[in-house]
Amino acid sequence: MQRQRRNPNPRRSTLLVTGAAGYVGRRILTQAIDDPRVGLVLAIDARPAPPSFRAHRKVRWVQARLEQQSEWEEVVWEVRPDVCIHAAWRIRIPYGAEARVRAENLGATRTLARVLLSLPLFRRFVFVSSAAVFGAFQWNDPSYTFAEEDMPQEREYPYGFQKREAERLLQRLWQQEAGRRRAPVLRIARPVTIVGPAAREREEPFALTTVLAGKAPQPASVVARILQRLLRVFPAPASWRRQYVHEDDVAQALLALALEEGTGSARQAVAVYHLAAPGAAVDPLTFARLTGRPWLKVAPWMVRAAFWIAWHLSRGGVPTCRGVWRFYSYPIVL
Repeated sequence: MQRQRRNPNPRRSTLLVTGAAGYVGRRILTQAIDDPRVGLVLAIDARPAPPSFRAHRKVRWVQARLEQQSEWEEVVWEVRPDVCIHAAWRIRIPYGAEARVRAENLGATRTLARVLLSLPLFRRFVFVSSAAVFGAFQWNDPSYTFAEEDMPQEREYPYGFQKREAERLLQRLWQQEAGRRRAPVLRIARPVTIVGPAAREREEPFALTTVLAGKAPQPASVVARILQRLLRVFPAPASWRRQYVHEDDVAQALLALALEEGTGSARQAVAVYHLAAPGAAVDPLTFARLTGRPWLKVAPWMVRAAFWIAWHLSRGGVPTCRGVWRFYSYPIVL
């Protein structure tokens, strides 16, 4: 059988990464720089470029807020990326600012998608969603594994609900586009909890998961410092479950979705992928052993009360906003 000759000069992609200065965005950028399939990375973030990316020949950095279209649209039209990974998202909800953050997140996603859909030769859009879209409910069974085709149900927790809304928004835009022409492909990725060495460099003043693991630096908030001292044990309901996936695996998976070629799933106009490590979810006893602390079994109502008090007493300094207590009490397994 005659072998098919490979093209010695394959076409290299121009990749747009939003939220490029963020935790996931920086990991994507690092992977993309080393990928020979990527010729140029257009990086957009409201923050300035980290030192390692400032003078890199493959990176063009635009400091801009996505919700302000005039700050970045001209550069996008100049560079004309053919693929995009949309990782920009305001996760933290300032006290009393839920509606504003929702408008910024969804408005930025809608604007970005519409601009890219208008570009000639634009091929692929990857949206970084979350496992939180399914909702952590009392009736969730730890032995049940959510599949990609299951219906997201979250309506209360702002982060999960907004990600769910953004997924539906993008799917509607792609349906409209398909009616006019051959639309680019849309890939929705739902990672579970992302961990890795770079997580320690995150600039969040109080990361709840890190504090619960007993590895957080000294926080500035008085309430956060008190809570950190109290957590010499690991308090969790028996129904608590967590899944973790390594930050580098997530970056590689997102890049693979952005640059995929060939047949099979590549032909689907819209596809959803779950990003989770193989194996069972971590239960409270296992987590306590891994972090070297005794497990203190608590009831979900106690979690709800503690989160409510911490949120209002710290005025948002401790990120236990509306609905998040359920995600610390009930399982979502992908």
